[in-house]
Amino acid sequence: MSCGGVTNNSVIIENCRRIDKMQKEVVTGLDTDCITCEASLVSKAFNTIPVSFFSSNFEPLRAFVEGDKTTPFFRIENIRENHFVTLRLLVKEDEKLEATNQTCVLNLNCVCCMECFEPINAPSCFY
Repeated sequence: MSCGGVTNNSVIIENCRRIDKMQKEVVTGLDTDCITCEASLVSKAFNTIPVSFFSSNFEPLRAFVEGDKTTPFFRIENIRENHFVTLRLLVKEDEKLEATNQTCVLNLNCVCCMECFEPINAPSCFY
């Protein structure tokens, strides 16, 4: 399956797997000293690497949080069936990203690129 001409996202899928694994290692206490897209900066003080995804026309993918409010920020929760990822929605509250109770599923074959942000602690994430 492809969306908007994007057909092979092995690098994006691998980065999502790496982030998912490192976030889970932090939660279980098996963390390394560092993490980001390229493995730096997350420790026990930080359990989430916020990410944004972009479509083939480089528009940020957004999810509805409530009413017509949307967010482009997500926490990778789980990689499913090779190219699907479960994402927890993150919202900006007082210039800080906070985890919500809402999740969505994204087909990574519909993603052209992704952006990783500085790690945060999202204590309201449900593992």
